[in-house]
Amino acid sequence: PTPTPTPTPSGPDTIPPVISNIQPQGALPASTKEVIVALQTNEPAQCAISDSPGLIDQPNPKLFTTTGGTSHSITSPQVEKGKSYTLYARCKDEAGNITLEDTVIQFSIERSAKASPLSSLLPIAIILIIGIGIIFFIIRRLRKKKDSMV
Repeated sequence: PTPTPTPTPSGPDTIPPVISNIQPQGALPASTKEVIVALQTNEPAQCAISDSPGLIDQPNPKLFTTTGGTSHSITSPQVEKGKSYTLYARCKDEAGNITLEDTVIQFSIERSAKASPLSSLLPIAIILIIGIGIIFFIIRRLRKKKDSMV
């Protein structure tokens, strides 16, 4: 028997694009100077970004630099150490369907570089070296005093 082909739905596209693979998320290293904000959609779309919610109501939304396909990105320059950022994105497909809600993108830049385990031991090592030096100094003084008494 011949398989029956699956019918394809006809009619206008009424489903907005689905946003996924949002980057970045969470804490980024203190050495970060700029951030590439990226996301993907399940269909070709134009995506915009804002630092305030309600992107759909803004008259001239800022478009992602790379957009129009299914991968979208924009560089966010001049991020600062110790700051948290919240951005909002929305996308519109070729049929004009707009995502129903803002997609929230949250990340932060760490305040300072994380110390390596060895660097955290450095103050202890310095104290030990100084302590050993003091002990040797005291021992030498005691030996000289003992030698001078004999």
